[in-house]
Amino acid sequence: MATGASISQTSGFFNRHEALFKRVLMAAAFLVCGFLMGRIQLIGSISPFGPAFAAACFVCRREEALFAAAGVIVGALLVTDGTVFIVSVTLGICGVLLIVGQARMRRWTAMLTAAGSYMVCAAVFKSSDIETLMKAVLECMVSLLMIYVFSTLIHMGKSHTRRTLFTAEETICLALGALVFVCMFGPLAVKGVYIASIIAQFLVLVMAYTGGAALGAGVGLALGMALSFGIAADAATIGMMGISGLLGGTLHKLKKPGVAFSYILSVLLFLIAFFNRAVWPLVLIETGCAALFFALTPSRLLLYAGRYIDMKTRREFEYRMHTRRFKELTVGRLQEVSEVFLQTGEMFAKEAEARIHGNAQISGVLSIVADSTCKDCVFRKSCWDKEFLNTYGVFNRLFVAFEKNGYLDESHIDPAFAKKCYNVKGILTTAESMFASYLLSLKWQKKIDQSRYITAKQLKGVAKVVADLGREVETGFRFLEHIEEKVAAALDAADVRVKEVCAETLAGSVAVGVKVKGGGGADIEGVISRVCGVRMRKASETSCGAGAYSLIRFEQALKFQTQTGIAKLTKNGISGDSYVAVPLKDGRYLLMLCDGMGSGETAHRESAAAVALVENFYKAGFDDAVIFDTINRLLQLKGGDEVFTTVDLCVLDLRTGTARFTKIGAESSYILSGDGVLTVSSGALPMGIIDEVRPVSEAHRLAAGDTIVMMSDGVADEIDGEGWFADIEFTDVQSAADAIIDKALGGRPPRDDMTVMVTRVIKG
Repeated sequence: MATGASISQTSGFFNRHEALFKRVLMAAAFLVCGFLMGRIQLIGSISPFGPAFAAACFVCRREEALFAAAGVIVGALLVTDGTVFIVSVTLGICGVLLIVGQARMRRWTAMLTAAGSYMVCAAVFKSSDIETLMKAVLECMVSLLMIYVFSTLIHMGKSHTRRTLFTAEETICLALGALVFVCMFGPLAVKGVYIASIIAQFLVLVMAYTGGAALGAGVGLALGMALSFGIAADAATIGMMGISGLLGGTLHKLKKPGVAFSYILSVLLFLIAFFNRAVWPLVLIETGCAALFFALTPSRLLLYAGRYIDMKTRREFEYRMHTRRFKELTVGRLQEVSEVFLQTGEMFAKEAEARIHGNAQISGVLSIVADSTCKDCVFRKSCWDKEFLNTYGVFNRLFVAFEKNGYLDESHIDPAFAKKCYNVKGILTTAESMFASYLLSLKWQKKIDQSRYITAKQLKGVAKVVADLGREVETGFRFLEHIEEKVAAALDAADVRVKEVCAETLAGSVAVGVKVKGGGGADIEGVISRVCGVRMRKASETSCGAGAYSLIRFEQALKFQTQTGIAKLTKNGISGDSYVAVPLKDGRYLLMLCDGMGSGETAHRESAAAVALVENFYKAGFDDAVIFDTINRLLQLKGGDEVFTTVDLCVLDLRTGTARFTKIGAESSYILSGDGVLTVSSGALPMGIIDEVRPVSEAHRLAAGDTIVMMSDGVADEIDGEGWFADIEFTDVQSAADAIIDKALGGRPPRDDMTVMVTRVIKG
């Protein structure tokens, strides 16, 4: 209990005085930093860092500014040369900035104060000869630069926000801060092994590993100069650290062992070539310690630090930010557009669907007929008041008879009503005229409502397509920069002059586009396949730049490919059959055969329209239900009552081998495999006959070597069973299609338009 109470009291004491402890700790830190910077001497005689650090503390309004200045003065007193000069400059800066005060403190104020202090002190202590005066001028200029550097670093240090990216100015200030940090330990050595040299080489290794050759060489040269200035190291140290950083950065993809080995190897070569043998053991010890610390530092920590300082990493980070923002804006706009189309479609659909499926209101027309024929009749009250239901039924049955027969006569009116009505002929004449006008108006109104309904369905379909596109942009699509670099290098090595490379992935599939001079000439497909690690195939090629360049797109090869042969024969010169066999996006393949009613120009026009519409709808990504319902209603609106067409559709997924058959009034199709012949049954009524289309759909899994046979009714009528194909060879699809046509003809003239599509599935 006593121990617990003691711990509680101690914790309470620290909590009450936490702010005081922090202030003491910060004051001590600034005092130590000032002390170390006050001791730094470059070229053996100039000390610009101490006064600059004191001035920067005033610029940043640090309470510890006087502690930093005190540390600078104490550090300068321990240096033999220029002690009075540096102390005087530091005191001059502190005195002026204390008078100026924090309210009016600006960076340029501190820099002018430092320049004035150096000018006065140089006139007093450094005017003995021109060489001494020029060193004082150099010391002043370096100090002014370091005021900016130190103030930036102090601002970065006191920021409590989590930084994910440094600006170019901040990165430069960090590099100069690292140089100063190395110079702090200049005089410190253990039996000739300098601490500054170990720290400098460790930083070079880190920069080479995280930033590559350019950053490793640059930091190596800068820190080599720092060692030369700070500890009077051999001038060859500059080249040694620069070349070692360059070689280590070149092999940074070999991870830490590769960087460390290449760095040590280049240090050894420099020692042998440029250094006195007496210093070899000292330099090797310093290099070995730096490499050991580098090896012990976790790789995650090194990469995390490199993200802040490497220019290439910064550009990649900025690119990712831009790409993410672009996706956010694009997806947001697509979702908004999708909502507009969806709401507009709903608005059209509700009213149009209600009118299409609602009951026609004939009561108004019957009232007009009754008013125009019965208003002056003496029996009006008897018929319409006393016997309203019977009379209304007579007029309603007249409408039914006219709608059925298209005309009216006395046989269509009730005999009992005809006996007591003296204006039967007038009623029949007026009713026939009014009913004809009403039915014509109703027909056109129905067409208008169907048009509205089609528009609504299309708008809702567009809304779904736009929404799907937004989801693809947000989640499925991304560029592959590492693949682009490798493809460009591999093509260049294959003597292909490549100008641009774009690699992307969507839904797990890789695609690469290249812009090459001429046609390339080499096995570009093979090169790209080796780089991507998957088999690629050429999808398209177009010329640009007046034929000087070719844009070639390669896509990941699918599990299956298709071979399609088509044979057709017409009855009267113009075939009513139309077909299409085209690839769709996402590795799908569309096979479709449409048979218009009869033969000739009209049948061809209707079937061709259906084929074109279905193909475009599928390429745009519409759902099956929207596609067939829309085309059915368009065919109803486009032609008369006798216009219709059949649809025989197969969508083959070449990634999985799944074939989905959809039939609307079409004949049976056949799947020929090693297991025999499978019949895909015919479907519902053709399109354009009834309002609601209900396609018959079924799916089958195919294997390499399986064959799909689709045909119009001119051929299907001649097939009497699955054994009918037994004597036909399907090795060549075009020959097989021709053979099926010849066998169906049987030496006779064609009795109908005949079309056969034979599609063989092979390995991709």
